[in-house]
Amino acid sequence: MVGTIPQIELEIGWSDWVPLFPTDELDPIPKKPGIYRVSHIRTNGIYLIALTGRDLRERIQHLGYGIGSDERPSREMHTAGPVLWDLRNSLGPEFIVSWSEMGDDSIEDIEGVWAASLARYHATTGHSPIANFGNTVNLSGDLPNAELQERSRIEDGLRHRHIDYSNLSWDNWNEVTGSEWMGLNWSKEYAVHDEFSDPLPASPGIYRIREPESERLDYIEATRNIRNKAHDVLTEVHKDTLVSFTEMDIVASPRPNEIEVILLGAHYFSEKSIPESGGETLSDLTDKAKGFLNRSEDDDIELKKGDLDHQSTTQELVALANSGGGELFVGVSNSGEIVGVSNIDDVENIITDWVTTTIEPSLRVQTYRPEIDDTKILWVRVPPAKDRLYSANGVFKYRTGSRKDQLGWNDIEEFIGDNPQILLRILQRSEIDEEEISLSY
Repeated sequence: MVGTIPQIELEIGWSDWVPLFPTDELDPIPKKPGIYRVSHIRTNGIYLIALTGRDLRERIQHLGYGIGSDERPSREMHTAGPVLWDLRNSLGPEFIVSWSEMGDDSIEDIEGVWAASLARYHATTGHSPIANFGNTVNLSGDLPNAELQERSRIEDGLRHRHIDYSNLSWDNWNEVTGSEWMGLNWSKEYAVHDEFSDPLPASPGIYRIREPESERLDYIEATRNIRNKAHDVLTEVHKDTLVSFTEMDIVASPRPNEIEVILLGAHYFSEKSIPESGGETLSDLTDKAKGFLNRSEDDDIELKKGDLDHQSTTQELVALANSGGGELFVGVSNSGEIVGVSNIDDVENIITDWVTTTIEPSLRVQTYRPEIDDTKILWVRVPPAKDRLYSANGVFKYRTGSRKDQLGWNDIEEFIGDNPQILLRILQRSEIDEEEISLSY
């Protein structure tokens, strides 16, 4: 990996390192949003760089409780817990932690600084911290305790794959719309109104989206199928919006994967913005969430108290989308009582997985974690269907008040008649010859 790597350390302002244990004595850590990192006094390596939009002290304490437990923790308290617990057994308990408070910053800036920190770390060391990207396991480079890491991933039922990112280059990190940005071979840019000439490949890779007059990106995503994912996103943008792509091996994951975060970090270095973010402050999001919850369940609001049923939840998401979009709140009872979500990471991962594996076409939701009355809930924003209909396991639902009903064939036929481009998209995705279809009529 060549090129001059930009600095982020002075912008962050890391605290001094303090021992992670005893975990109950971490009072110096502020109860504010920010980013944090974990190391060990025996190695001085960085094992985790993470962020929280809520409470640094609470998040770090949850991590410490998991690492310090007698039994290997699940990822419920902290997604990095199992890997760092394995490292504790190998290296000892002398973990140290450092943080940077970002309480006055927007979610966009917190995510941007986090991504930039990870991108710089990868650029200078050749690999990402061992406890990051636990869902994708596509870490590159020779890592310490690699054998231990692979065993722990297998025990978690995760697949270990080595992805080589040595072709990345920081020579042109600030040319975010360039054809060779970060050493990758990007295609020419296509306007959305040309998308149905179908230049997008049905292969793994990364695609990026921008407005024609802008020199910054609106969206970046790594995916196992560029064509399907990009088509889903492009139906929601202006017809002059530009898209380009690069093909490369990608490990499927419901979370941002390693290469995606590296590119997000490079973009933040260049533009001081991170693609696909609302740029709202945490207090703004909390106020918005309170406003929705004051209305209780309605045409566009669904409340879930706790455990999520796969069939019911996916049908609720489909019904909201097909009825103009809406909001799903997890951790709120039907009466509006805030009960919270203890395993919020797992719940968010499950929903993110369901909207891409169960719902057709994949539903692009946004998730937030507002804290109301000192209690964390999960907020899922569901986009409107617009010129498409969503289904869950082949069932089309729509919403009437707080009730969800099933669309009949007459409703579906009328919708296709009003939106004939849907039939063209179906033909493209199914690889059916359009001439064969026309000859049958």
